[in-house]
Amino acid sequence: RRVHGAALFDNIKPLFANKPLMVVLNKTDVVKPSDLPAEKQAVLEKLVAENACLSSQMSTLTGEGVMDTRNKACDALLAFRVETKLNSGNQKKSEDLLSRLHMAHPKPRDNIKRLPFMPESVINEKQGIKMNTDKRLMKHKQQEEGADFHLDLRAEWSNVNPEERYDPIPEIFMGHNISDWVDPDIKQKLEALRNDESLREAAGFYKGPEAEVAEIQEMRRTANLVRVERELKRVESRSRNKMKNQVIPRTQQVRTLSQARKRAASEGLNVDSIVKRARSRSLVKTSVRESASRSRSILRSQSNRRVSRDRSGVRDETMLQKVRRLTKSSQKPLGKDARKGEADRHIPDLRPKHLFAGKRSTGKTSHR
Repeated sequence: RRVHGAALFDNIKPLFANKPLMVVLNKTDVVKPSDLPAEKQAVLEKLVAENACLSSQMSTLTGEGVMDTRNKACDALLAFRVETKLNSGNQKKSEDLLSRLHMAHPKPRDNIKRLPFMPESVINEKQGIKMNTDKRLMKHKQQEEGADFHLDLRAEWSNVNPEERYDPIPEIFMGHNISDWVDPDIKQKLEALRNDESLREAAGFYKGPEAEVAEIQEMRRTANLVRVERELKRVESRSRNKMKNQVIPRTQQVRTLSQARKRAASEGLNVDSIVKRARSRSLVKTSVRESASRSRSILRSQSNRRVSRDRSGVRDETMLQKVRRLTKSSQKPLGKDARKGEADRHIPDLRPKHLFAGKRSTGKTSHR
């Protein structure tokens, strides 16, 4: 594990360039550096020697060497800052920049030689060989044909067989191979489907229902009539039940004089007094009905007249004079306050502050 840590430090070593380093060996309470194997001691010594860094030992459990390590780190950091401040300059900055740059040298992974690739046109240009630039383009064809030009997009297809270029259904469609969508067992599946359908037809799966006999049809019609009649009787019974429990008010009940005589005779009452009372009530109702109709006709005739607004709702001339007098007296306060009406709530500013506040001096009264 410690050897692996040293290898990791070697990989990220460029990140610590021009920075003070210190190797601290922790957990000395478990094992001392002198008790380590020889190969691990050699790795530690090599790490300290190559990087010219400080080394220290400590144990955070027992506290041994902790303060010593802290003092060494603080002294090294202070010395580094002082040296950096003294040597600060343009040359030092450029060296610092170069020290932070790292050039990677890749190692070959096999014995294959991979030479740099250069296009043929670049090689011919370097050798002074002129290339044929008179290539016939689509725009040349368009200029020659003019209005008869037809843009043939299929002519630019590269991965198509020339014999199949203008087929209605090419082998390649929208970047996909049509053969990938074809089921190789489609014929066998179609034949199996046809056999299944023939068996269903032979078994009568698709046959419709047989025609019914005339007796059965007549029975069905009779059953429908019975259902309709039963429903009608049910509705009629419900309506009778609703009407059965309804109580008609006594004033709405119609009773004739003959019915009253029969009931009085059956109960042993005086018939003449009952007949006299019934006739008197009928006369009162007739007179009330006539007076009501007469009053309605009078009101109807009065409503048809046109009455001026100042006389509307006024009983007589005396009441009209009183109304006019009250109206005039109610308008006096509004006139005194110079109000435009009952809704006028304006409060006039008779002494504006900009004219009556402040110290007077030479000048006009309207300006301060």
